[in-house]
Amino acid sequence: MPAPRLISQQRLQPFVLLPAPQNSNRSKYAPALGVLIKREEEDDVVFLKIVKPPRKKARIEHMAHDVDTLDEVQVKLESTALDLSLRAHSFDKKVKKNQGIDEETIRDRIVSIPLSSFTTSLSQAEQMHTVSRSLICKHYRGGHAQWTYFEMSRPGGVIPTPTEILCANRTMNPYIPTNPGNNGLMLDSDVAEPVEQLDVDADDDESKPKDLDGDITTTKRGTASDTSTGDDFNPPLRELVVMSHVSPSHWRYIGHYHTVKVKPFSKAEWARQSDKFKNKWVKEIIKHGGSESMRRQVWQRKQLQERLQRDPSKEELRKALGLLSSKRKTNISFDDMMQAYNDGFLVITVRALRFVKYLDNFQRELIRFDVNPDPLPRPPKNRKRRSGDPPQRSSPKQEPKVFTGVKRKRSKSSDSEDYESEPDNSQPSPRRSQRRVKQETQHGVDEINVSSDESDDDGPDANSDFDYTDN
Repeated sequence: MPAPRLISQQRLQPFVLLPAPQNSNRSKYAPALGVLIKREEEDDVVFLKIVKPPRKKARIEHMAHDVDTLDEVQVKLESTALDLSLRAHSFDKKVKKNQGIDEETIRDRIVSIPLSSFTTSLSQAEQMHTVSRSLICKHYRGGHAQWTYFEMSRPGGVIPTPTEILCANRTMNPYIPTNPGNNGLMLDSDVAEPVEQLDVDADDDESKPKDLDGDITTTKRGTASDTSTGDDFNPPLRELVVMSHVSPSHWRYIGHYHTVKVKPFSKAEWARQSDKFKNKWVKEIIKHGGSESMRRQVWQRKQLQERLQRDPSKEELRKALGLLSSKRKTNISFDDMMQAYNDGFLVITVRALRFVKYLDNFQRELIRFDVNPDPLPRPPKNRKRRSGDPPQRSSPKQEPKVFTGVKRKRSKSSDSEDYESEPDNSQPSPRRSQRRVKQETQHGVDEINVSSDESDDDGPDANSDFDYTDN
């Protein structure tokens, strides 16, 4: 390492090194990055900075990775299978202990889902293998580390086209299937009657379907009223890949599933749930970024209740939401959100997951990427321009058109018959500037003299002074 060099060479004078006085704080006389000197003709102490040479950036060399053989992969899977099984068992106990949900409410819905057969040629160790979400993000297009639903694909892989993936956190959804072939339930929260999906003039449209009460029905995905029974698994159905949250940072491929909405929690079923379950869902809706629409509807409903002294109708709430600005802040308290659940305005929606198939090749692909990584190339980033780079070509700037001032004749009056110039271009009159630009656009000239003889629809003050104040 080269010796450090001094910066302030011009300030150096003959000096002597003085030892630190006895019984004194030596930190004042022995700094880490300084030299203590004493000038002979002065009594002040001067510290000279020492500049170290710049550190060289470490060069990252991509080393050739030895590809494991099939036997080595099998040994690794068997060695980690027991550890993964213990992790999954411990996490299951933790999830069931913290769920606080009424078992009867869930059992009635799971039993109604028809079962499907499950066959596979993979060993138990291969089926139990898990991956992290970061691996999915690196090896598949569209992978996300936090979203519950996303679409991913890999050109030339088992999933070449975008396919919807479900990665649900079992802390909020303890009934997601954890083994291939099992059915499950996906819990969510929504408005019982989502009024923002209806048009304001929808009552006048005879072409839209209506139910027995005359209300317009919607078929948009995600509405709480769009429900089916367990035996109604008919197209159109959503098919998605389910990744079960076995333990923290461990996600296991369970299979391809069909999903359809079943009946949501009723007011009686919500009342049977424990306070722990209720508080968990209320806090989730308050802080979740994707629940802004529900919070706005709850806030608007409360405002109408205070103003009307009654519960607003669906039509009143629909029109009020249409007038609500998107920038309006809606502060919802915990009690307001809990009351919306108790009144049945917000409900816990339930989506049934029915097992369809299990792709052995997809599980093998995940295992291969975990053992021998093969990430997709990253797209090039927009690099900042450096000092040595050639300048970028820029389009020539067009100078703005400048309107020059012209004179006009003041209307004849008993006070004055002089000429006056228009105001400065820096502060033009709004009314005359708009009229001048409009006339120049129509006639294609640069300057137009507006005389007092012109008649227009600007009113009696069109040709008067530039005083637009009210008398």
